[in-house]
Amino acid sequence: MRLAAGLWATCLLLCSVTAWCDNSAAPEVQSAQAAYEAGRYADAWQKLRNAPDLRTNPYRAYQAGLALAKLEQPGAAHAYFTLAHLRAPGDPDLEHNFELTRAILVQALGSDGLDPASNLWERAAEQLPLGPGMLGLGVLCLVLANRIRRSPGSRGVQPERAALGLSALMLLTLCVLRGGWGVQAPAVLSEPQGIRSGPGESFLQLGRLEAGVRVRATGESSQDANAPGWIQIRYSGGSVGWVKESGLLLL
Repeated sequence: MRLAAGLWATCLLLCSVTAWCDNSAAPEVQSAQAAYEAGRYADAWQKLRNAPDLRTNPYRAYQAGLALAKLEQPGAAHAYFTLAHLRAPGDPDLEHNFELTRAILVQALGSDGLDPASNLWERAAEQLPLGPGMLGLGVLCLVLANRIRRSPGSRGVQPERAALGLSALMLLTLCVLRGGWGVQAPAVLSEPQGIRSGPGESFLQLGRLEAGVRVRATGESSQDANAPGWIQIRYSGGSVGWVKESGLLLL
């Protein structure tokens, strides 16, 4: 994918130098910082990809996204911005760069092409800020609905009881989905990959996905000692295939 220079200039203006100020970081990260500040972005990325906390530390993922942005790799940059965005939302620079790379990918792939695997429930489960508080509220609504007594001489279900019961059902259902029951884990490709029918290069290629595209991890991984490091994904509706785990970020 080719990038408009002006668009990336906007992105790079918000690559704050404070994102690299981490004196407690591992030696390879400090070395990457020096390379980035010297304009050696490819060198910075090569060092960052070896950082032990790259996939777990949102701060480190953001740094990787900045280096990849400088290298004009919007898909890979968006993958790491996505990881950082979900783990540590709210940073204005991160949000800007996340939305900018997303817009570039949507322009190239279409909105449906950016997340072809997630269904309506999975998307809703990710967007709603549900937690123990919401779960407790759902249980409370259920208890209150059960305690409301029918008025003497009334027929049918009382409106208050119906409303509380429906609210309880909706909250408990969404909490179940947010907790992961029936929802496969979201993931994003950090590099372009061919999708194989089995765990290994020798299997039939079913298709190809670009970096930055979101998929769903089924939880199955390769058990073949001759083909380690492969993971099964759902990549479009009910279609499943296998990709290299090294090029996939679990969200």
